[in-house]
Amino acid sequence: LDDNHRVHALGGRIFKVGINNISKSISASTNTPFAMGWSYYRVGEKPKKVNVIGQGIYLKELIDTIGPYDESLKRSGDWEFNYRVCANGFNMYFDPELRIKVFTRADYKSIFIQQFRTGFWKVKIWAKHPRSLLLRHVIPSLFVLWLLLILFVLFFNKIILTVWLLPLLLYIFALMINAIKAYKEDVRWYYVMLTFPVIHIAYGLGFIAGLFRWWKCFKIFKESE
Repeated sequence: LDDNHRVHALGGRIFKVGINNISKSISASTNTPFAMGWSYYRVGEKPKKVNVIGQGIYLKELIDTIGPYDESLKRSGDWEFNYRVCANGFNMYFDPELRIKVFTRADYKSIFIQQFRTGFWKVKIWAKHPRSLLLRHVIPSLFVLWLLLILFVLFFNKIILTVWLLPLLLYIFALMINAIKAYKEDVRWYYVMLTFPVIHIAYGLGFIAGLFRWWKCFKIFKESE
């Protein structure tokens, strides 16, 4: 950035790492856009101004101005803080030379709980900042609803069921392609393929649960009371 645009927050590229075959495979999948969305701090290769950073460093004056992390949020507090940084006109910068290693959870139960909570609390952030919602935040919940609707479609004729299942075949194909891309030494492709739906379904279920929990927090419902 030039002299007229100060950097108020700085972040680097995050790399997920594991300690065993399962966690290494989970790490390989979470380092791809297909698993976690196109977050630049996961895939970026060039320095640039961004609107989200991971494990960032912030100027104290910024925190004094917009306030600290919202400690009422049990997950995604850093994402909500980043949103406030940009919403208040401050600049965040990404530098790929800063490399941050984050150890991945080593079992699927922990990953499921983590992603469920992330989706759950994302709704609370959405209620607090209505303009913060992105399409990638909603897609997993739509995916879960679509899977649930398949159970109802089973009671209809086979033609409807076949048409309804076509997206599932495309999803499985995408799983295979991304598993191949993520493959490397000490990574098991079948663990990678399993990680993708675990993340998507857990996040989607959490988001749906969050809608039931936090719907009264949305301004439109507050005004109707």
